[in-house]
Amino acid sequence: MGLFYNFSKEGPGVDKDAPKKKGVFRYFEILARKFWKLCQVNFLFMVCSIPMFLIYYLLVTPSIVSFVQIFEQGELAMSQDDIAMYSTMLTLFFTVSATTFIGSGPASAAMAYIMRCFAREEHSWIFSDFFKKMKENFKQGIIVAVVDLVVLFAGSFAIRFYYNYFMQNGQTIWFFLMWLSILCMIIFVFMHYYIYQLMVTFENKTRNLFKNAVILALSTLPVNLLFTLLFGFISFMIFTVFTPIMSIILSFVLLAGLLRFPFEFYAESVIRKKILNNIDNSESDESDESNEIVE
Repeated sequence: MGLFYNFSKEGPGVDKDAPKKKGVFRYFEILARKFWKLCQVNFLFMVCSIPMFLIYYLLVTPSIVSFVQIFEQGELAMSQDDIAMYSTMLTLFFTVSATTFIGSGPASAAMAYIMRCFAREEHSWIFSDFFKKMKENFKQGIIVAVVDLVVLFAGSFAIRFYYNYFMQNGQTIWFFLMWLSILCMIIFVFMHYYIYQLMVTFENKTRNLFKNAVILALSTLPVNLLFTLLFGFISFMIFTVFTPIMSIILSFVLLAGLLRFPFEFYAESVIRKKILNNIDNSESDESDESNEIVE
């Protein structure tokens, strides 16, 4: 063994004849091989998502401060420093979660494309492909981002409105409407596990993009719920353990990509099985029918 390592020498790589792993084993194998590239994608995504990050932050802050003050007025007596600390922690948690799980328009489309390449084990140039896909999906990504902001604002307003009316008069109808609004918001979040994969895979009108995302979200509801609870809890624990500044640094270095990759990996599998395979089968059937006619 020489004193200096020859970095130009090719590594062992992956044997093309080796049997491919499946499911969770394949996921962790790809995650280990693509970890550094995942960090690069994470950084590009967070930098390009700063405008949406700030918008989410401004939207979330008033609700979080009100939420913390409600607890402060109860049996949990907190100092002003505690109120500021918990408000900052929860605001950053929800802001990063919204940016990661709901998305930030064109940047989310670019990240979805790169992570789809990871899941398919296809080659991609991180920087050039990222900005290329941002440009290609910029218009539709902006439309989706605007719709997201409108729905999130309207949904949060409706939930608070129905909750206040229920607390005032105790009528069941307001309680029902509150939970119906919460359910709609949850499904709306689940849709975003598929929207950007659909955007970079097919040429769809925005209306059809949302419709197909709803169908996929409802057809995979248990897995979506499990993923949301699991990775939402991981994100919450990180923002609880680390200081706000350290949490932001982790978000820009790794956290957003690490939390998003499982969703993109699963979404690629669902789209391939439920849509792409059906398209291939229908095209194969049409080809067989045409061959029979020729004969």
